[in-house]
Amino acid sequence: MVLGKPDAISREEDTGTPYWSYSTTDPVDGWLMVFMHDGILIGIRLILKTPLRKEDITRLFGPDFVVVHYDLDECLGKGGAAPTFVSLNGPIETWEYRGHGNGLVISVHNGLAEEVSFDCGPTGPPKSKCQSRSRVHNP
Repeated sequence: MVLGKPDAISREEDTGTPYWSYSTTDPVDGWLMVFMHDGILIGIRLILKTPLRKEDITRLFGPDFVVVHYDLDECLGKGGAAPTFVSLNGPIETWEYRGHGNGLVISVHNGLAEEVSFDCGPTGPPKSKCQSRSRVHNP
């Protein structure tokens, strides 16, 4: 993959994962974050400068997404972000295109898309790993 010289090289605040950051203008204005681990691409995230409506997302990627909710597995948190799991009433909403490679995930806040992630693995397990959690749902 050739992206040129990054605008910045940094580490994700909660996980310490290194990433390279690039400014984008096409197809949307934003910042592209490229995550690597031991020289292997593990994910790409596009932070949108201006949140997009559902209609904009379906124009860019198509209508074949599923709405999935996640919750935090608090018992596994280490003083910052905690891993997530699929939860019917979870506060974290995503629009997921599961037929696009390993996972095209749109992060949503107040009905608007704020971030697009291209992940090389699942976003979260189908149930909590904390024994006290009962809010489990498989979409």
